[in-house]
Amino acid sequence: MGDMRNVAERVSEGRSGSFFYYSHDGKFMVKTVSKAESECMREMLPDYYSYVLENPDTLLMRILGQFDLTHDKNTYHLVVLANVFNTTLAIHERFDLKGSLYKRTLGRRRGTPGLVHRDLDFIQTGRRITVRDGVLALKLREQIEKDAAFLKSQNVLDYSLLIGIHRRFDHTTSNHRERDAWIAYHTKDLEKMLEVLKHERAQRAAAARE
Repeated sequence: MGDMRNVAERVSEGRSGSFFYYSHDGKFMVKTVSKAESECMREMLPDYYSYVLENPDTLLMRILGQFDLTHDKNTYHLVVLANVFNTTLAIHERFDLKGSLYKRTLGRRRGTPGLVHRDLDFIQTGRRITVRDGVLALKLREQIEKDAAFLKSQNVLDYSLLIGIHRRFDHTTSNHRERDAWIAYHTKDLEKMLEVLKHERAQRAAAARE
């Protein structure tokens, strides 16, 4: 992970409220998960490991490790992943597609640099996935179906296809600018969250003294 003092922190835009920590070189990310998710992942890791070995072209996220970290009597469940967007190319748009339309939009925040857009955003902005190479298109579809079948066999229902779009003709946005825009957008939310956490910790300390 390199120098952990230089990791970048992000908060999930989904309902999970997970925290993401990125290594200084962008190759790895650490995500916090719930206890239930942690237990589920540990149960499926042996099958996952075998599946990835047998399917080197799988589109499933590469899980590199799973840990429990205890600090100040609190246990945090962490999973280390390979960052799929570790590239020198700017990722101008990101989409998280679940195949559902219910509340699957950023609404007024659509178009904000760095945010992950959803199914309705993908459809309503006229995006399409076109693979001109017929052989590659078939291989891609078969792999997605195979990956979905594996997740089904593990009783995993909540998964999605993460897509990153790089516009070759757009040289105005770099990964650094996108990152800075994302941080600026979320700074206030992060500060509020930290204040809430500090307040809760102070309340617990006061209760312990009583």
